[in-house]
Amino acid sequence: MATPTPDRCLAALRLLQHQGLRPARARSGGILSKAYGHTAESIRSRRARRTVASLTREFDRRRVTHVVVDAPTFHGSFELKADSLLALAVMAGRFEASATAVIATLVTEGRDAVDVGANAGLFSVYLASLVGRKGRVLAVEPSPAILHSLHLNLRRNGASNVLVYEGVLAESSGTRAFHSVDGSPEYSSIAAIVHPHAPTTVTRITVCSATLDELVAKEGLDPVLIKIDVEGAEPLVLTGGRHTLERSRPAVLAEADDRLLAQFGRTTNDIVEWFHSIDFRVYDMENGDVRRPEDRRPFIGSILALPAEAVARDDGQSA
Repeated sequence: MATPTPDRCLAALRLLQHQGLRPARARSGGILSKAYGHTAESIRSRRARRTVASLTREFDRRRVTHVVVDAPTFHGSFELKADSLLALAVMAGRFEASATAVIATLVTEGRDAVDVGANAGLFSVYLASLVGRKGRVLAVEPSPAILHSLHLNLRRNGASNVLVYEGVLAESSGTRAFHSVDGSPEYSSIAAIVHPHAPTTVTRITVCSATLDELVAKEGLDPVLIKIDVEGAEPLVLTGGRHTLERSRPAVLAEADDRLLAQFGRTTNDIVEWFHSIDFRVYDMENGDVRRPEDRRPFIGSILALPAEAVARDDGQSA
């Protein structure tokens, strides 16, 4: 069983509650996409905003299509599309400071991890560096537009301990319709595209689907952490991974955006209730507040779910 130890869970919660590492929850609602759609707003300093604006003009003038960005926070360098908001946000600094800090407290060498919605591989490379050669990372990414970058960045950073599944995770295996957003694959989804900042050009394709339980069993993984950012399809991933969560008891860092979840007839509250049904506790990544099943407030942000046995003594709740 790969459950994070109580002291590591407590350290993660203290980071959220006391150290002021606060993701921009209201801006766009995704673990890997908080800056998308509001890049200028989410880049904090005027100097950084001027730098990004200057780089954008220079890229356009030189017709640069891709850039290699050093990202020490993610323990690597990454080739990204020059005109992507992801590249601009990473270059501006402080990208996903809260998520990476929390992950570092929970993931230890020799453990396994899962990155669902791997995009260009920032979190996959980061997790690979944390688990080391004796651990493994499963990266899941369905978008043909981004898979080339994912594989390239894994090779660039020597992340040979990362396994890639080219498809979606869902509640059952087979094939699924997938809506690929041209030019901004981070908004792609198996549901209709409703993100307010997503481009309107969408291509419908068919991709393979599997359950988390199937892939974990096939590869013999025992994950200590699972990160999920799949544009509203988080409940499908969780449903297909119930056995893994009950067996391994990992920490789960997930996007929860009621606007996107509505496409699947779900809400953040449904996710919280699901986690409670398998004896996990859920926390708001914005401030570390406990999120309870009876809390009906609309939510756009990220949540951290931890096994109750590791945190019950410290958050005032009974297991």
